[in-house]
Amino acid sequence: MKGEATKRKSQKRFEQLNRIIDDIAPTLPSASHLAVLLICFRHGRQAGFFRASTKRIAKSARLSERHVKRIINDLETAGVVRLEAEHNGPIPRSYRITGQTANGDTHVTIKEPSNGDAHVTINA
Repeated sequence: MKGEATKRKSQKRFEQLNRIIDDIAPTLPSASHLAVLLICFRHGRQAGFFRASTKRIAKSARLSERHVKRIINDLETAGVVRLEAEHNGPIPRSYRITGQTANGDTHVTIKEPSNGDAHVTINA
């Protein structure tokens, strides 16, 4: 039973990663935004929650802490991440990756070989 649960969790994380790469990444303004989002995803737990300091993210992304703060603010403004809890002393802020694209669009294009493009709405 434990192996099945682990397999389902792994499959879910893989699906979430695919959503980030396929749908969210093309809407981000820069590769730095994508790098920060992927690092946040790596630190994430189930349901998209993550808690990582800007210092830790900056070190992993090889960016300045100030630049990481601006990028997280951009991601929050765009609706890609949402602040869940403010920092508490040395404990960093908690965020959630929302699954929304940076332009707020939740449409995904699915190629259908015989019919061209079909637009499907996904409620994120």
